[in-house]
Amino acid sequence: MVDEAVVEEAVAALVVSKPEAGTRVDVAPSPGQAIDLSAVADLGARYYQSGSDLWIVFADGSIIRIEDYFGNRNGDVDSGPHDVIVGGETFSGEEFIASIDPGELPQEFAEGDGTGQRQQSPSFEDPTLESLGDDGNGSGNDPNDPLDGNGDPEQAAFVSSQDSGGGAANLNPVIVEAASDLAGGIEENSPSLPAAQAPITGQIVFYDPNGGDVATASTSTAAANVDFTFTDANGVSSGVLPAGFSFTETQIRDAFSIAPGGQWTFDASALDLETLAIGESLTLVYTVVVTDGSGLTDSTDVTITVTG
Repeated sequence: MVDEAVVEEAVAALVVSKPEAGTRVDVAPSPGQAIDLSAVADLGARYYQSGSDLWIVFADGSIIRIEDYFGNRNGDVDSGPHDVIVGGETFSGEEFIASIDPGELPQEFAEGDGTGQRQQSPSFEDPTLESLGDDGNGSGNDPNDPLDGNGDPEQAAFVSSQDSGGGAANLNPVIVEAASDLAGGIEENSPSLPAAQAPITGQIVFYDPNGGDVATASTSTAAANVDFTFTDANGVSSGVLPAGFSFTETQIRDAFSIAPGGQWTFDASALDLETLAIGESLTLVYTVVVTDGSGLTDSTDVTITVTG
């Protein structure tokens, strides 16, 4: 008599694709199922851990949340971190975690009231995810749902553009500070006169979680809206620019600008910065405000330092 061998069919890898800008998708791999990140590995995402979940956050505000990546939170299946496939090569979960060194999930992603519909993917066996859309099974209001505001507070819903109508809250735009350039500097070191420095640039990353809404960035360079500090070579600071400089406070404040899409520029190339002596510096703090079509806002500061 020949014993019949029990052969378990291997589960195909879960292939993950990048969501649209400003949206979030949640995927739940089966225990032991490998995750194919080939389509997103080179997109400059940031990786975070929240409880047992892995969050992949892109610069355009799109998010992939992989449920129970680090192990089953209920403890009934000891799956451990899932293997990851990148470019056809398989890495163990431990190797992948060591390579990405995930940080703690920023609070702006962990907040939410759980009032709206959410895209969810309770299980994927198909090796190719044609679409990471709502499967129609999740309301976002189940107290046992870890994404709901009534469930585990660490996993509270980040209510994004997946909110549907019918009384869902109109949400403020969100600035992704972890992916934004919040500081820049110029060091005046030109041997020629006048000393005109090349512009510096940066990007404020933001999105509007209300589907179909458009948010824009703006700032004010008026004296009342810019925190201006002059520091002399002895480390003594003042809120005004001393006499004797070849440029004015207004001119240096007005060197900063920001486009509606969040691209900022500090262009002092028209100013002679040579009058800023060695050891002296200027610090300017600008408030960038992101406003959506409903007038709701989010804001952050950009700090520019000019060193003599």
